[in-house]
Amino acid sequence: MPNYKIGIELDADDNASGKLGKVGSALSSLGPIATTGALAVGAALVGVGMHASNLASQVEQASAKMATQLALTDEQAGQFEGTMRDIYANNFGSSFEDIADSLVTVEQGFERIGGLAPDQLQTVTEQALAMRDAFEYEVGDTVGATATLMENFGLTSVEAMDFLVAAQQKGLNSSGDLLDTIGEYSVQFSDGGASAGEFFAILEEGNAGGVLGTDKAADAFKEFNIRIKDDSATTKTALEDIGLSYDTLKQGFADGSITTMDAMQLVIDKINEIEDPIERAKAGVALFGTQWEDLGEAGVLALGDVEDALGETSGASEDLGKQYDTDAAKLQAATRLWDDALVDVGVELNGLASEALPLLAQAMTDYVVPAIDKFTEWLGAMREGNGYLQQYQQNYGGYDMTLRDNPTPIPVTPDAPRSTTPTAPTTPTSPQAQGSSMTVNIYGNADAQDVVDAGRRMGMR
Repeated sequence: MPNYKIGIELDADDNASGKLGKVGSALSSLGPIATTGALAVGAALVGVGMHASNLASQVEQASAKMATQLALTDEQAGQFEGTMRDIYANNFGSSFEDIADSLVTVEQGFERIGGLAPDQLQTVTEQALAMRDAFEYEVGDTVGATATLMENFGLTSVEAMDFLVAAQQKGLNSSGDLLDTIGEYSVQFSDGGASAGEFFAILEEGNAGGVLGTDKAADAFKEFNIRIKDDSATTKTALEDIGLSYDTLKQGFADGSITTMDAMQLVIDKINEIEDPIERAKAGVALFGTQWEDLGEAGVLALGDVEDALGETSGASEDLGKQYDTDAAKLQAATRLWDDALVDVGVELNGLASEALPLLAQAMTDYVVPAIDKFTEWLGAMREGNGYLQQYQQNYGGYDMTLRDNPTPIPVTPDAPRSTTPTAPTTPTSPQAQGSSMTVNIYGNADAQDVVDAGRRMGMR
């Protein structure tokens, strides 16, 4: 059987000087991004580069968000970004975004008391995040309670946080209302002359005395503060019945020698001296109102022994660090330091990539997209020509399609004009069909019609 061959060949020069060559030239112009050395770095180093780029992007996005929410200048934004990265490196917060959100919450939460110094901003944010980890307080709730204690009792941020941690450790939040109590009642205690220590001591004594919820103990103080200064006959009589002078107390309130806290201690001590339970209850209701009934006699009387009830609170917030004294936390801290160092690397990589993007986009537009379009057109033509090749195979028993790098073109001399409707003869009659072989050379610079025509000619033979 005669051997017919179809050689479909690409112009070898097209790879060097054609579209693919131009794309390669465009990529090589990108300098260090597409050099041979960069391609040979290895998968591990590439992974580190991608991680660094991702970290830098996270920092950039978080910083931009802070700048928007706080209306920061460029200089201020740089300072906040530095604080955010320091907090991250110190192993607080779950991500750069989480830390940025926390910084915004802290900054805005303390604006009502004049704001925080930059060094305080970092410390308070780290402590608020640690409180969240230890006690599941939301950052905003911790910030609100801390600012309230600072405002009402003249505390520093560290002192306020010490009280919060100590109170939590003593179980004052067992009913889940500690922070609400601080927000609602601390100003009542402050106005009544109580210190922060006395305020928490009242809450602790009420808790130890079986009071359900810190707000009940605080409300007892609030009610007493109102009644002891109301000038009512009921109050005056109740004080006289337990051996105290209303006028003496009133004068002490006026000149500052007596505070509400002092008066409450005097009253509770006097009520404790009454042996008749009925008389004790009568005096208690007159001076503490319904809180005597709500708290019970034991609950109210327990509020009279508040000296150092909460114990030493200084440095209590330092205990928050104990939760991170684990192998897992130490490993994460080391990783955070590595990540923080990689941020700067990522910034440089992202900068280079940003400069390269216009060149890459231009190369895609000028060379890659047209080359893909041409290849798609060529494939379509091959599909059409394939129909003719299948017809040729049916007529003559097969063909050999070869691909050669350095073809020697053999011209095809058609023995019939082009036909738009191929009709294959039932028996071969041409000279080629009687024993010679035929090669059709199709070059990369041929158009789609040339491919179709080649297939058609073979189908016609």
